[in-house]
Amino acid sequence: MTTLRRIVLGSLLVLFVVVAVVAVRTWTYRPASIVAPVKLASAPSIDVERATAHLGEAVRIRTVSHQEAADNDVAEWDRLRAWLQATYPAAHAAMTRDLVADRTLVYTWLGSDPALPAIILMAHQDVVPVTPGTDGDWQHPPFEGVIADGAVWGRGTVDDKGSLVALFE
Repeated sequence: MTTLRRIVLGSLLVLFVVVAVVAVRTWTYRPASIVAPVKLASAPSIDVERATAHLGEAVRIRTVSHQEAADNDVAEWDRLRAWLQATYPAAHAAMTRDLVADRTLVYTWLGSDPALPAIILMAHQDVVPVTPGTDGDWQHPPFEGVIADGAVWGRGTVDDKGSLVALFE
């Protein structure tokens, strides 16, 4: 048997063993049980029109992250933080807010039982720039937060101001 043939057969054998191990482990995997039973809260009522209006307002705040940090409009970030505080006073009363590295907001909402595991909810506030000269390609202007055709239109509605507003709502 040639050396090349032995290498190929050996490689195939190793590949077969790896695939077999992965298949068996996948087939027999059982997730660990949850330590404490999860008690679900009742679903809050959502004012969809108000939430939609809030997302439109958030889109109008141009928290654009540029490759060069010097190109970022810091006043817009300040404006977004002020808007969040004014728009969601109950959330700000219930949570503490820390500002990390001048822009990152970290909210802490203490639960009633510190022994229970924590959760993390995340969203980002920034949006990518609109490519110069492409404003006409948008169905609605990118920073107007237009509400039309059953949607909020604009930069950040999906990635990720929509998540940010949804978490606060």
